[in-house]
Amino acid sequence: MHRNPGLYLGLALLTLGVSAMTGRGAPKDDEVTTSIVRATAKMAAELRKDFKGKKIAISGIIAEPGASGGPGIIKDLTDALTNAGFEVGDQGADLTIGGSYYATEDGGTRIELDVKNKKRAVVARLTKTVYDETDRSRVTGPIVDLPPQGKQGKDEYREARTKAMGQAIQKPKFTIKGTELRTKADSPFGLEVLVKDEPVKISEKDGQPRVTLKEGDEYVIRLHNRSKDVVAAMVTIDGLSVFEFSNKRGKDGRPASEYWLLYPGEDPLEIKGWYRDDEGGDAFLVGRYSKAPKAPRRSQQTKDLSTITVSYAVAWEKGKEAPESEKQYESSYGDAGTFQGSKVKMPSKPVDVNVGKIRTVLSLRYDLPSK
Repeated sequence: MHRNPGLYLGLALLTLGVSAMTGRGAPKDDEVTTSIVRATAKMAAELRKDFKGKKIAISGIIAEPGASGGPGIIKDLTDALTNAGFEVGDQGADLTIGGSYYATEDGGTRIELDVKNKKRAVVARLTKTVYDETDRSRVTGPIVDLPPQGKQGKDEYREARTKAMGQAIQKPKFTIKGTELRTKADSPFGLEVLVKDEPVKISEKDGQPRVTLKEGDEYVIRLHNRSKDVVAAMVTIDGLSVFEFSNKRGKDGRPASEYWLLYPGEDPLEIKGWYRDDEGGDAFLVGRYSKAPKAPRRSQQTKDLSTITVSYAVAWEKGKEAPESEKQYESSYGDAGTFQGSKVKMPSKPVDVNVGKIRTVLSLRYDLPSK
């Protein structure tokens, strides 16, 4: 297939994977689900039973230490409430929802929300535990190389990935190569941040890699792929996909695209903002999210911290055999996803690809200016 150098994106058609994380005790109830989207949809359905027609405000969702994925959960919750028929907004709200999320010992993400009336009395509590590797990455911001399956069985493989993710969250290991973040010196995958076309220095703070950005800075995310494979990269900021505000939507109302495609032998890919359509989008701006009407507000970010997270997985054309490197990651507890990709440059040209298991996750944080 003829390709011109440039940007490529993948359009998600299904949800991937099983989560991996450690932390507080496992949930004692059966309120579990596979993804944050499904969890928030169930929460909205529960609220509709008793509070149909009410206007709801979302105050904030507090993250565990070192994480800043609350806005991503807020966006999913906002969409779920809207789809369930609720009006979501601050002015004149009948109810307010807020809460927190944290890691559980069995590899889940526990979301706990309180619903309060105008007198600030709790009228409902919503709890769900999510098991999804992709969701875990986007809301906790780990730095990790997830292991291949090899000869491990289903349970052993799940436990190995759970352990790797948990250790990465508790005590991340990383290498700073010039201005590039890697999991280790010889990793084929890397992450940089640029301001005014200049790479920003990465330093270590509280055991995590950080960059220093100022209020009003517009930045660019640069992704490296030195492997021999085509790679699909999911990029999120505080749990929000950079495609979250895309004008291209799937039948379920979600963004049609979820991944950028990086081809071997090409220059590093530079992502310059929140994708809206093939004509462009909104620049990444320190202190606010996209200009899209439904974008979370800065006031809903409960921590003065922002996290850029990139998950790397190998991709290959639909109908073709997976690359040899991917066969080491094949698992009996989850399927690879099928995606449709197209060039960002007009005219778009669809490319059907499969996306395998997450190989590497990189996360880079920066302190937000005071509100």
